[in-house]
Amino acid sequence: MAIDNSYGYVPTKWLGIVAVVLFCLAFVTEVAQCVPIRRFLLVVPMIGTLGEIVGWIARLKSSSDPWSTNLFLVNFVALCIAPVFYTAQIYTTMQYLVRLYGPDFSYFSPRIPYRTTIIPGSTESSKLCPPPSRNRKLAIQTLIASTVFVIIRSIYRVVELADGWTGYIVKHEPFFAIFDFVPMFITSILLLGTVAPMLEVRRKVDTTELMLMDTKLQRQFSHLSSMGSHDHIYKTISNPLSVSTAGEKKKDVVL
Repeated sequence: MAIDNSYGYVPTKWLGIVAVVLFCLAFVTEVAQCVPIRRFLLVVPMIGTLGEIVGWIARLKSSSDPWSTNLFLVNFVALCIAPVFYTAQIYTTMQYLVRLYGPDFSYFSPRIPYRTTIIPGSTESSKLCPPPSRNRKLAIQTLIASTVFVIIRSIYRVVELADGWTGYIVKHEPFFAIFDFVPMFITSILLLGTVAPMLEVRRKVDTTELMLMDTKLQRQFSHLSSMGSHDHIYKTISNPLSVSTAGEKKKDVVL
């Protein structure tokens, strides 16, 4: 039943409770995944999950005070901004995957946000690259699924406000629950699988840095050794008497 407030209905209390609990569990899982590895690779989606929690808490409170404009604005702004951080994590994961497979298999630099190209060149790269590891396969599948859910949610938001704030979809909560809450919660869980390729790249970077340091030390050592040999030759040439004296001593020993 439509009522004269910002929502057009009274937000369902149990839906708000379920959403807050599930997103809190997702946030705790993200923190638990970050702490043991001591690399804050999930900070970006964590911000998105926090935004979802804030938005749904405001929506939960709106079930008791559906005419509060402030609660509606907090709910609307938080739930609109939060998915942006999920999208940022998707772009970051693309960058790491391109680094793993090699920039030669992408039309763009790994530092450029990817909006259109994942599939182009996949046939050629699959023939040249070694078979992907289990973590890479999981990351790719996670990336595709997360992208699909984000697109579904984005399409819903566009259609929702196509008729303004008085449209049919925006005034009926089941559409919001199915096409906003469900896709965003699933995305928050799926993005937990994006840490594996990031860690793999970090390990490769650390190994490369160690190899470069070893190479640099070897070059410095060889340079110092060559300088020492050059000094010895220079001293020998600059003091030929030492050579003759050494030769005379050898002759005396022979005699």
